[in-house]
Amino acid sequence: MTQRLSWRPTAHARRLATVGLLALAPAVAIGKPLLAVLAAPFLALLALGLSRPVPVAVEASAELDHDRCMEGEDVRIRFRLDAGVRVDQLRAAFVVPGTVEFGPGQQPVVTQAGVSGTELTVLIRARQWGRVTIGPVRVRLRTGGSTREAELAVPVGQLAVYPEPSAAMTVLAGQRMRNRTGDHPSRMMGEGIEFAGIAEYHAGDSQRRINWSATSRRGRLFVTKFATERAVDLVLLLDALSDVGPRTRSSLDASIRGALGLAQNYLAHHDRVGIVALGGILRWLAPDVGVRQHFKIAEQVLSVRLDASYVDPDLARVPRSALPPGAVVVYFSPLLDDRAIEAARDIRQRGHPLLVVDVLGTEPTQTRGSRDGTLALRLWRLDRIALHHGLRAAGIHVVAWDGSVPLDSALRPLARVPLLARSS
Repeated sequence: MTQRLSWRPTAHARRLATVGLLALAPAVAIGKPLLAVLAAPFLALLALGLSRPVPVAVEASAELDHDRCMEGEDVRIRFRLDAGVRVDQLRAAFVVPGTVEFGPGQQPVVTQAGVSGTELTVLIRARQWGRVTIGPVRVRLRTGGSTREAELAVPVGQLAVYPEPSAAMTVLAGQRMRNRTGDHPSRMMGEGIEFAGIAEYHAGDSQRRINWSATSRRGRLFVTKFATERAVDLVLLLDALSDVGPRTRSSLDASIRGALGLAQNYLAHHDRVGIVALGGILRWLAPDVGVRQHFKIAEQVLSVRLDASYVDPDLARVPRSALPPGAVVVYFSPLLDDRAIEAARDIRQRGHPLLVVDVLGTEPTQTRGSRDGTLALRLWRLDRIALHHGLRAAGIHVVAWDGSVPLDSALRPLARVPLLARSS
């Protein structure tokens, strides 16, 4: 990219001019030319510097080697500048937001002397997920004995930083699965590899399925039955109405990392995964399969934190394709907003198998030594227990998880328990 330069005198040039004129003034005032000799060196240096040729324009570019990465991954900024004419000093300052840090041994400001161009590579590392703008690279050129300078800003680009998924290998399934071949054993008998029991032989049963051990014990033919393997539709529901806790470890951070971990696991089992985010903007992505779907989900959640939270999240506006019948819904929420709690009840009334993951990892702070504060905290804890009990009474599974441990630790007790598909 070609950028035109606008040159101006530096502070050094102004000092030379000031000292030279102050030394020249007495010689003119009293009419003694010999005193002008004192001003000559300063004015000569200034004239010599201002007379040197300077570049009118430069070729400058800055880009990222990747426009997306995971939290903690390294990304390189590649900066190139060609002035065409030798300059006394080139200074490049790399500007990054507060959530991005420079790699080990990397300097945000690089200064080079006596060059006509440069190529720099700087390593940066994103510490927090989200969309961040990297740059610009602020360049300052000086020439003519540092008497003239020009500045330019070279844009870099935007970096999409994906959250690090939480480890989630547990697979949840509803009582009824989609009539689509998958990796999960269902209650239906058929062609599969998961053992489902032994039954008496009937005409039409495959002879290859005869269980000779049971046949020899009972004196008549028995066959081994296998469970049909079906696929699961998973919808991840995110509550963006509340976000509490320290940055990078807040309830919304835990929700997104847990959701991405589940999405990665289910997509690896060839299931369809979709997402719905409840916030100022109701966002959704219809369930689909494949690695590409994982990146679509990650892109969808990057803007969740930017949504305002004062709009009523009406689930009736979510299309049928985003919440297909029979889909298992995993709802990540701190359960602090009444609208979020009503959304959980609404999903349950629609007949979806529902698991609520309570991601609230903090409690209200209390004044030290205050008896009222202690009593209020106890009442708040009892209210949370009552809330969980009310949701379970409505047929909703509830687990607590604050993101400090892998999600598997909270989901493992439900691995072999089919989630209810109808309201109790």
